Amino acid sequence: KSRLLDEVVALNQQLTWLNITCERYHRTTPYFAAGRLLRSLLELPERAGPAKTGQTLSRAVATHAPELAGLAPLIGGILDVTLPATPETRTIDRKFIKDRAQEASVELMASLLRSPTGIMVNNGELMDGLSAELFDRLASRVSSLPVMLVNVSRPEETGWTNESLTTLELGPIEDDDARRLVHALREQDPLTAHVVDQIVERGSGNPLFLIELALASGADGGELPESVEATVSARIDQVPPELRKLLRYGGAVGRAFDPVMLAEAIGDDVPAVHDPASWHALDAFLERERGTDRLRFRQKIYRHVAYAGLPFKTRRTLHERIGRVIEKHAGEAADDEAEILSMHFDLAGDPSRAWRYSVAAGDSASEKSASVDAAEFYRRARNWATRAGIDPREAAAVAEREGDASELGAQYDDAAAAYTAARQFGGDDRIAGTRLMHKRGLLNERVGRYSQALRWYTRALTFSADDRDPDLRRIRVEIRVAYAGVRFRQARYRDCAAWCREAIERAEGLDQQSELAHALYLLGHALEFLKEKQQGLNYEHRALAIYEELGDFVGQGNVLNNLGLEAYLAGSWDDALAYQERHRNAREKAGDVVGAAIAEYNVGLILIDQGKVDAAQATFRQVLQVCRAANYPVGVAAATLNLGVVATRRGEFAEAEERLEEALVLFEAMGADYFVHDTRLRTAERHFHAGEVERAENDAREYLELASKSAGADQVVVGLQRLIGLASMHQGRVVEGTDLLQEVLERARAESWDYEALLAMHGLAELLGDAAPTGESGVLRKDLATAVEALGIERLPSLPARIS
Repeated sequence: KSRLLDEVVALNQQLTWLNITCERYHRTTPYFAAGRLLRSLLELPERAGPAKTGQTLSRAVATHAPELAGLAPLIGGILDVTLPATPETRTIDRKFIKDRAQEASVELMASLLRSPTGIMVNNGELMDGLSAELFDRLASRVSSLPVMLVNVSRPEETGWTNESLTTLELGPIEDDDARRLVHALREQDPLTAHVVDQIVERGSGNPLFLIELALASGADGGELPESVEATVSARIDQVPPELRKLLRYGGAVGRAFDPVMLAEAIGDDVPAVHDPASWHALDAFLERERGTDRLRFRQKIYRHVAYAGLPFKTRRTLHERIGRVIEKHAGEAADDEAEILSMHFDLAGDPSRAWRYSVAAGDSASEKSASVDAAEFYRRARNWATRAGIDPREAAAVAEREGDASELGAQYDDAAAAYTAARQFGGDDRIAGTRLMHKRGLLNERVGRYSQALRWYTRALTFSADDRDPDLRRIRVEIRVAYAGVRFRQARYRDCAAWCREAIERAEGLDQQSELAHALYLLGHALEFLKEKQQGLNYEHRALAIYEELGDFVGQGNVLNNLGLEAYLAGSWDDALAYQERHRNAREKAGDVVGAAIAEYNVGLILIDQGKVDAAQATFRQVLQVCRAANYPVGVAAATLNLGVVATRRGEFAEAEERLEEALVLFEAMGADYFVHDTRLRTAERHFHAGEVERAENDAREYLELASKSAGADQVVVGLQRLIGLASMHQGRVVEGTDLLQEVLERARAESWDYEALLAMHGLAELLGDAAPTGESGVLRKDLATAVEALGIERLPSLPARIS
């Protein structure tokens, strides 16, 4: 591997190379790898303090990416530096901070990567989760940057892997090459051909194993170790005792370590630690880390085997000493080293310090939206709580934070276990107990176990029946709204409305504005399904006003999206566009990049139907770019589909075919049945508008049979029937086609599918023309003109030449 990397660098000497090495002990340190990359791009020294880091970052943003000035505090989080909040960051909802921080950081990196640069990620399988997400975003931008991105990793599921990178797998080397390698290594002390053959057979093409076997073998061969670990262990055993001990002690620090710090930690236990010659004597296992004073094990397995050779008691003592040295040098800023201190004191078995630094590390990870890492640190703290003598209420709070972090990381079983532990620590605390039961219900709701969710909500309401405490009453309002939400998802709309009204009454009495708005919105939505649309819209407008007063942009976005959908279905397309524009603005202020793209997507759908194809094309191109950057596959596929529809409307049939084929592949891979059927409809429409009428009809009949068997594809079925009717009329089967289009028109009107009805009228008017019975043609065209004007349509889809 190292040889290959050296060759990559040698062949690309025109690049400035940045090396990012991931560490096992930092795989739970949020943005460890990404922070190293950004520091390199900013030309910051490794140990630059917060003040210098903040100044350098602010200067770089102002110089290279001034449009990111409002998001600089989020980028600062990647570097563990705090910058003053800005108007932009104050409005971002907490759940979208991570995405906005990563997006802004990659934008800054892209602005700094203007000269040919190579980025070498070593040990990518050890990369922390948030850095892996950020590197994914960077990888999606590489094609537009003068950058070569190289990821060197083992084939493991952890860390960073990216399918867009060209993959080179290092397989076993051939036997002849293996023999040449062994002969080269033992040139000064040759082995017999028989021993060489034994080594080649045992090495199985693994270069490291072959090297270790060749170096460890005696002239007569003898019994060869069974594994590379055993071979490395045998080599380490050949090192003089004091140096061997020194090597093993270094392994307790990690893959890389500062020999001065190690000397301070172990004192006079190993006198050789103070002699620079000792480290030179270990050159076979250690190398100087480029650009630092640290030493690094040449291979991960060297460190692993060296550390494994330490007695358990010695390991604990070493971790305690190492942790204390790090703690001493950090001083009052020890919490800044919480992740590594948590690990050392956990392995040392130091309850109070393991608790303290695990909580601090969890809080730090939580602030960076590293939910999985935060949960791991909180779990570590919880395991030490009793032995550290922590107050049960404090332990309960940390266990609850663990549950919250696990829930955000979609680790629902872990979250349930943490909430159970929190209740056990909390004892008979009714407020905390009720809150935790509510959260258990939410966990079940997240995974669609609605009956279990309702049981937990009922249990919580029963447990807190004596609700004279205002805080308890507020929690009970939240539970009622949650109960209503589940009933809505179960399509029990009347029951949902009843729970909402109960929650509204109590929320108004407690001035609980956020829950009041949520209940009003949910009630309005339920009433729309109960055919009480106007009353439902009134409730939704009340909810919107409260969300606006609260500055809750997520809440505003939810309501505005629904109001836009209702306006669209009611045929008020201009109102729908206005609502969706407000929806997009709210999502942007909340930091919801994908949500804003969805709002823009909804605008694009209306623009297509209005015949504003140029504007629609620009809209869907922007949506596609955002969804690709955010790694949102459904959005990518849907935007691609509609770019295909736009291309059909523009008469660009080759592009339409390419886009639609791509979208179909994406939707089929996701198992998104509705979108698969819709894409097939759009593909058949493309054939029809391209003049391939017979093919369009044949495909539409085939697709109709498939879509008719799929639940929820009714509108696609009607669209396919319309297309078959149009194709029939175009090919001279006027009566058959007319009857089918009349059926489509009646069904579309009954379902309030205004645009589908309009397309049926358009087909009848254009293809039937003067062949219509006396008077009907005029009525048809008048109805069509009225609908076109009402919906603000500039241009309807052109059809192949009509029947004469």
